[in-house]
Amino acid sequence: MSYWSSLAVEFAARRRRFRRGPLGRFADQIEFAVLGGIVLAAVAPAVARGGIADAPWGPALPVALLAVYLYVERQRQAALAAASDEEAVTVAFDKRVHRLFVVIALLGAATFAWAMFKPVPRTFLPEEPPATGSFDVEIGS
Repeated sequence: MSYWSSLAVEFAARRRRFRRGPLGRFADQIEFAVLGGIVLAAVAPAVARGGIADAPWGPALPVALLAVYLYVERQRQAALAAASDEEAVTVAFDKRVHRLFVVIALLGAATFAWAMFKPVPRTFLPEEPPATGSFDVEIGS
């Protein structure tokens, strides 16, 4: 089985295992929270006062999630090829992936909060220059 087809099969199987697990009753809410955190990270620079300068890492979080997920999947496939106990490998990598999703969701929500509630920077507004002849410049002559 190729890397990509194995990835798709494992992704679907992991989702089914999660729904059958102890938190299965809350699976929809948990998936919504995770996806919401990812979306909030991507949207944060758009709603920030200073734009991308306020949350420059926001759009990178979904890309980082994908990159790390693909890396973990490569490790899982290598571990399956080397190990004899498929169930132990599956449980170990399910925990890794679930932690990854939680971390990315929390970072996304934190990025959004950072962008929304960052204080407005104080700008310096210079005073108007004094009118010509308002004070003597001929000191000491």
